[in-house]
This record gives sequence, C-alpha cells and structure tokens, in this order.
Amino acid sequence: MRAPRNPVLLALAAALVLLVGTLVAAAALALAAGTVHINVVEKKPGGTRVNLILPAVIIPLGVKLLPERKRLELAARLGPFLPAVRAASLELARTEDFSLVEVRERNERVSVRIVRGSLFIDVDSNEEIVHVSFPLKLVARLAADLEHFAPGRLALLQDPEPVNK
Repeated sequence: MRAPRNPVLLALAAALVLLVGTLVAAAALALAAGTVHINVVEKKPGGTRVNLILPAVIIPLGVKLLPERKRLELAARLGPFLPAVRAASLELARTEDFSLVEVRERNERVSVRIVRGSLFIDVDSNEEIVHVSFPLKLVARLAADLEHFAPGRLALLQDPEPVNK
C-alpha cells in the first residue's frame, strides 16, 4: 500500500529543487563569464596575504553602484581613451595566447600575458608576489558602460558660474 502524499510537502520539495537549480545555473553562468583574481603575498615574516577571486559579472554591477558623480568623474578622466580601450580589449581577447612583457632581473620577474582571453599580470620581487588576472571582455564592457557617461553629462561636473548682481 502507498503512503499518502502531502501536497504541501510536495510543493515545498518542488520549490527547493527549483531554487537549488536556479542557484547552480546562476553560479555556472557567472563563472562562465570568467573571474577576477587578485593574489598578493608579502614575503616578510608575518606579511599580509590577500587572495580574492570574484566572478567577473559582478564588477560592472559594482561600478553601477558608485555614486553618479564618481562615474561621471571617471568617464571624464578616461573619456578620450575609452573607445580605444574597448576596441583593444576585444581584439586582444580574440587572439591566441601570447606574452606581452617578460622582464627578468636579478631579484625581480614581471610577466604580462594573454591567456584564453584574459590578461595575467605577475610580479615576483624580494618584497612580494603579486598576481592579477581578469577577462579582457570585462575591460571592454566597463569601457562601453563608461562611454555612455562621457559626452553629454560632463557639464554636471563643472561648477556653476558665479552670478554677478
């Protein structure tokens, strides 16, 4: 004989499965867009260690949370360069893996590479080890987002002219 089914429990189980499935799908999509990785290790005893890995999709959201005046200031400073940054980032993201810079000196190594559409910057010196990597499409997206603020809205940054009476 079958046990009676409780419709409330079935609805709760279905909702839980749907919620977990949605969260897994959202996480997969976020990670598919790439990650921003920042790792800093000071080599001195008791030195600071920072290891931060963020889904790239949250960076544009963070920029949108900046106060509008800060976004306008950023667009004003970067405005002339934004189209070139956007175009270069998209083109570099499409290239095959290669090394942009490789510097090796006695006590320091610096490497800047493009790997699978991401920019990797590595520095190893006597004082610290620094690793930063991020998808180049993220840079293109940020440049495009800031371009919308650049031209017509820059007048808001200027102080109003004094009124002479």
